[in-house]
Amino acid sequence: MASTPRILIISSLIDPHADAVRWALGRQGIATDLWDLGAFPASSEMGLVMHEGSFGVQTRQGKSSADGPYDVVWMRRKEACKARPDTHRDDVRIVERESECFMANALDWLGHDKTLWVNHPHHEWRANLKAHQLLVAQKAGFKVPPTYMGNSPEAVRRLYAEQGEAIVYKPFRSGGWVNDNQTNTVLRTARLNASHLANDYAIAACPGIYQALVEKAFEVRATVFGGQIHSVKIDSQRNGATIDWRYDFRPGQEPIEAFDLPDEVGRCCLAVCEAFSLAFATFDLIVDKAGDYVFLEINPAGQFLFAEHHVPDVRLLDGFSRFLAGVSGWEGSSSSAALLGDYFGSPSYDALLVLQKAQLGSDT
Repeated sequence: MASTPRILIISSLIDPHADAVRWALGRQGIATDLWDLGAFPASSEMGLVMHEGSFGVQTRQGKSSADGPYDVVWMRRKEACKARPDTHRDDVRIVERESECFMANALDWLGHDKTLWVNHPHHEWRANLKAHQLLVAQKAGFKVPPTYMGNSPEAVRRLYAEQGEAIVYKPFRSGGWVNDNQTNTVLRTARLNASHLANDYAIAACPGIYQALVEKAFEVRATVFGGQIHSVKIDSQRNGATIDWRYDFRPGQEPIEAFDLPDEVGRCCLAVCEAFSLAFATFDLIVDKAGDYVFLEINPAGQFLFAEHHVPDVRLLDGFSRFLAGVSGWEGSSSSAALLGDYFGSPSYDALLVLQKAQLGSDT
């Protein structure tokens, strides 16, 4: 029998995705290491050791250590490095910059020449470039919306006029901020009108992504790993036209159902992953009124378990954990499927909730 693969998951300690996959891998007899990059150097140690021509990575977080090389490295969520809380405020910027530079040097050495990276940081970096995404998707056969990226008021207004005054704004990265009155502002896809484009400064002050508005029939979320495609349909227009379905439905009431992606569209998804050398990715697609599949974006570290939460027959947790465990021919010690519903009833999930509560308390 093949040896048990060594698996490292890089994510927050309170990430349900990472914890669920660790639980599923545990059912297969695989103990995984979890490393939170956001804890470096604030509350963890990491070293890159060179000896007689070979490199090795040594890490320590609390009482646990995680030393490479690993057979599998899943880059689930790469948090930004954070300085120690007692760092002088004048030094925080340089400490965090140096930490990020060190991390860029060290991550490569967590694996060996046959390591399965999901995904390698270099490939993930390129795949996150929005302009490259559109170009690669178009070459793969996807339809992509007319797009302008930049901060020229004249160019944005020209696109607005050319598209019949129907365009949307998108950020390059999701995020947000807390306002002076303690309300939250979230960067999200939004439809623009003439009043939004009236002020040159509002456009010129910060670059953005501006795209033609696509009239949707419905949307599709496709998850790709191990050459397999798992997809769900999102009936986002059920209650009328919407721009971003994630904000238009109450939690738990999102209109998600099982869906078989046409073979031709699936081949386009696989071609995009191959072009970016990705072992895993999630795709956001629109099916327009004419029935064409329109590419929105690819996320090389996207969430996917929400699909199984809504549609239990979409066995993403079991499939993904077996994909990670399959390196070196490992067959696992459990033949029964690891179901997301069972994870939510497990001691592992209860322990995660305790950690999340403790984290929430420390942030307030």
